[in-house]
Amino acid sequence: MRGIGKTTFREIKSSFGRFLAIFGIVALGVGFFAGLKVTTGAMVETVTGYLGKHGFYDLRLVSTLGFDQENVDFFSAARDVEAAEGAISFDVLYELEDDYTGVIKTHSMPEALNTLKLVSGRLPETGAECVLDSGSFGKSVVGSVIRLSQDNAQADLEHFAHREYTVVGLVQSPLYIQYERGNTSLGSGRLDGFAYLNPEGFDVDYFTEVYVRFLQDFPLYSPEYDAFMDEKTSVWEEFAEGQARDRYDRLFREGSEKLADARTELSDNRTLGERELEDAREQLDDAKKQLEDGEKALADAEAELADGEATIREKEKELAAAEGIAGLERTAVCSVGSDGTDGPTDAAGGYCDGGTKAQLDALGIRIYDVLQENDAYHALQKTGGLVMTGATGTNVNDVAVLLIRR
Repeated sequence: MRGIGKTTFREIKSSFGRFLAIFGIVALGVGFFAGLKVTTGAMVETVTGYLGKHGFYDLRLVSTLGFDQENVDFFSAARDVEAAEGAISFDVLYELEDDYTGVIKTHSMPEALNTLKLVSGRLPETGAECVLDSGSFGKSVVGSVIRLSQDNAQADLEHFAHREYTVVGLVQSPLYIQYERGNTSLGSGRLDGFAYLNPEGFDVDYFTEVYVRFLQDFPLYSPEYDAFMDEKTSVWEEFAEGQARDRYDRLFREGSEKLADARTELSDNRTLGERELEDAREQLDDAKKQLEDGEKALADAEAELADGEATIREKEKELAAAEGIAGLERTAVCSVGSDGTDGPTDAAGGYCDGGTKAQLDALGIRIYDVLQENDAYHALQKTGGLVMTGATGTNVNDVAVLLIRR
């Protein structure tokens, strides 16, 4: 043993500087460890006080379908719950006015749990305002505008009510008590910091998570707290699964009701459309009938006009013949229609003889003028030359006869 001691002393003496360095490192480590042991209680108490002051959560519940207020109300009414609060959070690519681009996690402003400490500026008052992470951004960003990058997927942008937000302050959050801000699936894979918006700054109708704080005063990191949380965790996993199923059932019912309403509306519109189509078809049929009636009336009028023209021609033949046979004795001309009522007059035709022209002259009627005015009816009526038979019911042809007696 004496030999080992001498050897050890000799080694230390020959490299005394290295010995002092190693001794200093060991002493520093022992001192640091001793300090931690001594101050652990004070540090835990300080952190516990800070987290308690800001309502730090005990459980964070998440679901792929999200949660609604009905779920939050259920959690709030559960045993040993001091508070339960729904929250919204999304990762997004952002741009600042200095053209810097990065990834930030956005949160909805808290009410009772995980409350913020204002470091600079003020809290948001509208949906187009936000506060940023005081640990990642300087006071110079207050008053600037943060924009959502166009490199974001459309599905990510649809979570937000606006495409840019005015920075009105800087805050600290109990959710971020470390320097690291976490990882993300966007951009470089690391978060630059966080931002808080008012709920109306988001365009979603659900909560992405629910924070729960229990009624307990166990010291942080104590065995009692760990045992309490182990017991609650198993129970609350069932709570969360049950509420997720309830939300799914509500969404399914709401979707089914909307689908049924849409089908009813479609059926009503179809019925209304069919009724309107039927009305339009009836109107079209009525218009078609009116058109057919009009065409028939037009055809009848044309036929009547043709008949009238035929009658006029018959009478005009007689008058024209009166000019030609004027003064001839024992000579007469007769022209009639076989139906007895051709044209718009009640005469079937007319006749004249060698004395007809003299009668007309005596009446001051010129045959030329009568023919020009197509008014043979009245001229023959005055000379007694109209042939009145009445309707015969036979419409075969017109008959013209010249009689010359020897």
